[in-house]
Amino acid sequence: MRKLPKTRDYKSLLGTGIKAVLVVEGLFLIGTYALWSRMNSSRDFRFKVHNYCPPILESYYFMGEKLGNLPTRQLDYKAWGISQDK
Repeated sequence: MRKLPKTRDYKSLLGTGIKAVLVVEGLFLIGTYALWSRMNSSRDFRFKVHNYCPPILESYYFMGEKLGNLPTRQLDYKAWGISQDK
């Protein structure tokens, strides 16, 4: 008698897909926390982000101004010698 190969049903595929999505979301969360932590602690790193990808820095400043009322943008621009006029 010949054995038939096991077929994967949609429930196991769905479970595998959900696990993969959760792993990707976890990695994304860890990455964004690492980026925020580095930006929060280093003005030099914020300057690199300012030169490389300004929208990321704008998001960081926006969250700091709206949630914490922090003057980080003004202090950074003053330290870098950049005017705030856009």
